[in-house]
Amino acid sequence: MQLGIDIKLKKWNPRILFRSIKNSFSAWLGTDYRNFTLNDDVFSAVRTRKIVIGAPGVADCDYNFASAENQLEQSINLGIRVSMLETLLDVKMWTRETPAGAVSFATKLGTASGGAEIIASGASYSSNTVRQAIIGDLAPDYAGSHFYISATPGANWDQLTQGKIEIHYTIIEPLILQS
Repeated sequence: MQLGIDIKLKKWNPRILFRSIKNSFSAWLGTDYRNFTLNDDVFSAVRTRKIVIGAPGVADCDYNFASAENQLEQSINLGIRVSMLETLLDVKMWTRETPAGAVSFATKLGTASGGAEIIASGASYSSNTVRQAIIGDLAPDYAGSHFYISATPGANWDQLTQGKIEIHYTIIEPLILQS
């Protein structure tokens, strides 16, 4: 396969060898399961991270909402901070387990407590509900910001006996070359 008149595709292994027809230039562009490489030097890494948030007292979670005798909105700082050098590719919110004990459960994801800039408020009551951010609206506006999940149950927090929500976010981390 020839691309234009300047670069010719020579080999795939899962690397691509580019050779310039006009100049004495050649380079291998490759990838492994996480990184992009140029001449076997890693120049960025794609990472997907997962954070699990649970109802009060639910085990195997990174964070839990607090038990309370009310239905007031609670917010949790997830510790996610996309640096100015990283590129945010994708953000998803997945209801892994239905919040038992509530008749409804609304969640949102934002850059401040109670915010909904990333994923707007919506129902997260049914198991396997997936809500996704529109990334074109995110980058680079939220670089350097913290991410917060906020939730409002349809019953008192202390009535919730199960329920897990996962936040999956994907970024491109730049390679910082040491000099």
